[in-house]
Amino acid sequence: MKALIVFLLLTFLMSCGKQEEDGSLDSLPNEVHLNCEKIGLIAVKFIPSETAILMLPDQTIELIAEPVATGFKYVKSEIVLRGKGNEVTLTIGIQPPFKCTPQVLAQVDSDAKP
Repeated sequence: MKALIVFLLLTFLMSCGKQEEDGSLDSLPNEVHLNCEKIGLIAVKFIPSETAILMLPDQTIELIAEPVATGFKYVKSEIVLRGKGNEVTLTIGIQPPFKCTPQVLAQVDSDAKP
């Protein structure tokens, strides 16, 4: 299971900085679902323009990427989403960081017959 989580996070992170051959960034966002303690299921869309859209149960917030030595960090005011390896945390204000785990959501097969 840890290997799957690491694979998913690395896939999303690598594609965030991926450039097309013509130098332009890939325009398709990558969406990750995280289950964060005390918050529940949230979604994050990583957009190649160095932003991430954080979709909480009650609001949507655009975060800006900040440089880090390893992993990733997206910030807006007092909200920080950071991750490294298979560890992801979400900090809101002065509260301790919430631990989050990536979720694999089942895909609906539109061709399936009832």
